[in-house]
Amino acid sequence: MGSVAVVSGANFEEPLLPESSYLLPRAGIGDVASRAPSMAAVSDLLRRAALVQTTVLIGGESGTGKDVVARTIHDCSSRKSRPFVAMNCAAIPDTLAEAELFGHEKGAFTGATAARIGRFQAAEGGTLFIDEIGDLPLVLQGKFLRVLETRMVTPLGGQREIPFDVRIIAATNKDLEAMVAKELFREDLFYRLNVIAIKLPPLRDRLEDVEALALHFLQRVNARNGTHVTHIAPAAWQCLRSYHWPGNIRELLNVIERAVVFCNGAVLEADDIALPLNPREKHEAMTHSSISGTAFNYDGDNFPTLESLEQEAISSAMVRFANNRARAATALGISLRTLQRKLRPKNLKFNPASTGCSKYLSFGG
Repeated sequence: MGSVAVVSGANFEEPLLPESSYLLPRAGIGDVASRAPSMAAVSDLLRRAALVQTTVLIGGESGTGKDVVARTIHDCSSRKSRPFVAMNCAAIPDTLAEAELFGHEKGAFTGATAARIGRFQAAEGGTLFIDEIGDLPLVLQGKFLRVLETRMVTPLGGQREIPFDVRIIAATNKDLEAMVAKELFREDLFYRLNVIAIKLPPLRDRLEDVEALALHFLQRVNARNGTHVTHIAPAAWQCLRSYHWPGNIRELLNVIERAVVFCNGAVLEADDIALPLNPREKHEAMTHSSISGTAFNYDGDNFPTLESLEQEAISSAMVRFANNRARAATALGISLRTLQRKLRPKNLKFNPASTGCSKYLSFGG
């Protein structure tokens, strides 16, 4: 996701959001800024980590911005003018991980037609960021530990040890301590990495930052796609604030980008924001439906028609989700296009709601 996962409120324009207080971070360093109390300790650890050369281990769920935090530590450190080199262990086959880390000599293995330096040498004088360290092959962890302790690297197929000066930052979304207990991760390597431990909270625990992040992503998507969506409607804000964000900041970016694609004007509406329902919401959508009410109060052969049941279900879903068609369609188990077809103006009329929503649906002839 690059350097946009966690951002500073200073980058935003006032007209985009009436509640300007949401744009003012309470604590931050570099590109990492936040209004959430859960991020205060993180900001303090980042400042301390940037002042020293100690190994850092960043933990947190996928999509919480671990790569941004690593880059921020580098950019705020004395190594900022030197390379920042990243390697994702989960994205590299086990058979190539050693050569990627340590480099290789010509002829070291089939296909090695020329010598190549590894990530340690490429990051000389700077920072080596090892992402998804929990996916580093167990057979390679011992050699990795030795390199960290000796500060010397031997390319695959080579004999000469090469000294290096690199600051190590590792990250993982896995529980390394549990992996150590199951002998899936070396205990000595875990303690060697876990000198400064930084745990990033999930987005659901820092909802105070949703507004600023959403606006930043909106600006980024506009710049990249040439779109001109400049505002987010109140109902859309409510959708963003009330969602649980299992995919964290990365999911928020994807939701904003998708919403911009479907937006027909300069303002993102609730209908443009497609969010999946969590189990609690699905249950509430079902229990909120009035299908179990008058529609089933029949005597003898007085059965409700399928059309009337469908209309009742759609009306109930639209009321439950405040006329957000995308969420209503998800709750009903149909596509957004199908729901839109069934909501054609000739088939519907809107009346004032008595249920707390601004309006509700009733089907006309």
